[in-house]
Amino acid sequence: MKISGKAHEVHNLFGFLQSYLQSNGKPNVNTYQAAANLTVYLAPKVPLPSFFPNQSLKVTTGQNGAFSFNAASLNKAFDYFLIAYKKTGEIKVANLPSIPIYEPVYRSDTFKLKDISNFNFYFAGYAVPKEKGITNEQIKAKANDAKKKIKDLKKISTSIASTHINVKAEGRGAEITFDLDINPYTGFDLNRFIKHQLKKFDVDLPGPDFLTGLCVSKDDIEKEVNKGFTDIMKQVSGEIKDLVISQIASQTGLPKNTIKTHFDGNATMTVSSVTYPVLKTEKVLNIPITFRSVTPKISFGFPRKVASGVSQIKVNDKTKLQVVKRKIVVK
Repeated sequence: MKISGKAHEVHNLFGFLQSYLQSNGKPNVNTYQAAANLTVYLAPKVPLPSFFPNQSLKVTTGQNGAFSFNAASLNKAFDYFLIAYKKTGEIKVANLPSIPIYEPVYRSDTFKLKDISNFNFYFAGYAVPKEKGITNEQIKAKANDAKKKIKDLKKISTSIASTHINVKAEGRGAEITFDLDINPYTGFDLNRFIKHQLKKFDVDLPGPDFLTGLCVSKDDIEKEVNKGFTDIMKQVSGEIKDLVISQIASQTGLPKNTIKTHFDGNATMTVSSVTYPVLKTEKVLNIPITFRSVTPKISFGFPRKVASGVSQIKVNDKTKLQVVKRKIVVK
């Protein structure tokens, strides 16, 4: 059993959207190009413990974007999904092979192997302006939401650093500090876009550890904190989607509800990477204070479902005149 297709990278997002949605999935050829050297996985619908899916088949697209899987050995009772990664750079280490840097650019909805044989997909990068990223004030609000979900947590504060979020909390008579890393979510759940990881988790217990350890477990505290932030990351994922849809609507002149309806039905959204850019620097008592945002880089994927067509969107002449004056940022 073979599953074949071609991958394409979009360089004119609005032109692509207009033609793709009006022609039942056949976009204008001048809006995209072949996506060579992508790494594409055919992955089962199982929890993913790492950045790349386990128990999956992997291929690399050719110069014309073509790829092909031999799926004869796969269990046909499982659900599967496609996920593609683009190499965006590499880390050079002295006297060692370079380490490639990959970003996820496309995820499909899940499907049965019997429902697919030939499949073409498209992806388009979208640069969220750093001013539209997630601010520390928003993170503080989410952290306070997390506090309500974590037993006995009394106080929590956050600050955005250059590579992560610093978190400090107090509860159960202990001071808790950790780094919160935000990373792309690469699983099959198309309503999730980011995941988190707690690093350098430390609990400073009051008094001698042998006494306080009797009633306070560091592992239990970490589990509760992790669960609280897991719930918050799910909420933030929805807010990121709403943010991007609002940006697309603003830049194209199309109604937000129209964009949302057709993205929900025809497109997927994947966070390719997360950065922490500087918004401004102010001096407080002659001490420079840096303000940052958490800014995702987005990749839109088409189609969402691999075994069905797309719904059509009608754009009237007035809307067309509005959108030609705007520019969508694609990187």
